[in-house]
Amino acid sequence: MSNSGLTNGFRDIIELQWSEFVEMEQSVDATNFDSVITGIVRACKKGNLRAIQMALDRLDGKIAMEVEVEMPKFYILYPKATRTADDPTIIDVPLLDKPNIAKIREDWAEDEKTVTISLGSPADMDEQEAMEEELPTGSLRAVLEKMMNSPKSIVTDILATADRVDSADLMGGNPRVKSVIVAGLMKLVHEGRMSAVFEVFDQIDGKVAEKIKILGDSYVKRYDLIAPAGAVKNADGIYQIASPDMTATWGLKLEALNKGKR
Repeated sequence: MSNSGLTNGFRDIIELQWSEFVEMEQSVDATNFDSVITGIVRACKKGNLRAIQMALDRLDGKIAMEVEVEMPKFYILYPKATRTADDPTIIDVPLLDKPNIAKIREDWAEDEKTVTISLGSPADMDEQEAMEEELPTGSLRAVLEKMMNSPKSIVTDILATADRVDSADLMGGNPRVKSVIVAGLMKLVHEGRMSAVFEVFDQIDGKVAEKIKILGDSYVKRYDLIAPAGAVKNADGIYQIASPDMTATWGLKLEALNKGKR
């Protein structure tokens, strides 16, 4: 195999039949490059989870980690205020004290939303052959998705067939390398290895999002005698109102920071 990059070499080898892989593995003309590639495949067949994870990452890319960022909320306190601008007992309140209540509520509803950022796998010979014919190229994750809908027995059948090919017996079939790798992962699942179960969940459904809360809620005091429309009394009996503009500013800063890391 030409030395055109280990990942490219690995991408080529997974499309081979298992007999072709064995021939490359045992060839007296094999290079150290070939030994690295075949070593990964053999480790996957034996159920080495780290090798399987590396194979999936190299061919299909690492699964994106979703992070839910809970933005801090900002409030303005009015400790001197005894009423709000929308109090019906107030007459002739200056226009400046009458913000757009609908807009405030709309912005506050937006602030309540969570921001999501993307940061930075034969019981019946005819069935095995049919699955082999439909396998997508260049991907292990797609093979895993395909195998999820196959009978449970196909995992042991593929590995048993590969074992026979290792002994130069091709009468029972000749699976592709990528099928053997994925079967190695599913064998661990059948054995109850939870680390393998978690890996399959991640590969099929994606990783569970992590939730991060940025700082805590912040408060700024103003000493107006009349609180703006929409203000409510908090647990201490002080009028307060959310400040969507300050919350939005934090969101823009976080977005800029995230872009800067890409």
